[in-house]
Amino acid sequence: YSNLRGMRVWNQTPVLRFLPFFIAGMFSGFYFQISPVLLFICSLFVFGLFVIQLIRIHKKYTFLAVRFFGLLAYLFVFLCSWGFTLLKTEKEYPFHFSKQKNCEAYLAVICEDPKDKGNSYRFEAKILQIKKDSSWCYAEGRVLVYMRKNGLVKIPDYGDSFLFMKQPEKVKDPMNPEQFDFRKWLSTRQI
Repeated sequence: YSNLRGMRVWNQTPVLRFLPFFIAGMFSGFYFQISPVLLFICSLFVFGLFVIQLIRIHKKYTFLAVRFFGLLAYLFVFLCSWGFTLLKTEKEYPFHFSKQKNCEAYLAVICEDPKDKGNSYRFEAKILQIKKDSSWCYAEGRVLVYMRKNGLVKIPDYGDSFLFMKQPEKVKDPMNPEQFDFRKWLSTRQI
């Protein structure tokens, strides 16, 4: 009886069947970079097979055809979830500051209240523009900024704009295998 009850819940909530594939697609988008165009083409191909299989099932219902239809549905959810994750990853955007080379300066705005870190203030900032070849152009992306206290006329505040010339650096990998991975944590926050 308990197996029948479990099957009934499984059949009444089909979204539970798709959830593992959706989550797997999100993790794939987070850990594996693939061309969005290639991912779109694969999704379109799987969707085409999905529609063709749906038409075939409508004409002749067989057990194998239904299983293949379900497999295509899972694969489509997986690919769409992977694609949506890539679309939400800011560093993949064409105007992300990391894709620009030889920048002379950056214009940014403070996105959070600065935290006092002894000799400096630390805060997140959103880059608005970059200066390249003596002209300003649009850019986007977020950085973690450490601003030294010495020589500051005004304490930085949320919403303040500022200009900096130093090229943003990637956070280093952890030195020890068991050490907290600060770089990975920042990447989950789009920094």
